[in-house]
Amino acid sequence: MEEETTSQIIERSSIDATTLIGYLKQLEVNEEVSYEKLSSLIGSDVQVRRSALDTARKSLLNEHQMVFSVIRGIGIKRLDDSTKVDVAGNVIPAVRRKLKRGVQILASVEYNSLPNTKKTEHNQLASYFGTILETTKTPFQTRLLHAVEREGCALAMEKTLEVFSK
Repeated sequence: MEEETTSQIIERSSIDATTLIGYLKQLEVNEEVSYEKLSSLIGSDVQVRRSALDTARKSLLNEHQMVFSVIRGIGIKRLDDSTKVDVAGNVIPAVRRKLKRGVQILASVEYNSLPNTKKTEHNQLASYFGTILETTKTPFQTRLLHAVEREGCALAMEKTLEVFSK
């Protein structure tokens, strides 16, 4: 059996993603579909060839505001708006982990050996990471939640910064 070339893999992945988009676009909110069904649509194991499913999910989010969540080992589910808010909130811990990793990397730098332009960049990143880490801690999140509840809408940046400065 011949190995697929890179261009053949890309073309197949594109065709598979398009097939999955067409199917997933028709699902109702809260409807689930098994990996087995998705695999049968593209003729190969969708869990092994994840790129087609990932591309389809990203495309549906970007073009149709449709969000799908993984049901581990079973398939995926189209989310309702309330669950979309929950899933969006789950981004905060992931962002915090990445920022902490960035802080660790910056802490490993031999600062005095850096040229001035890199020292400035280092300090800018440290300030940025530190600010985001601090403002995503639970007390700040609670403070912001109360301010948003009082306003009844998302806060503009200036008002958000006021909440954090108190």
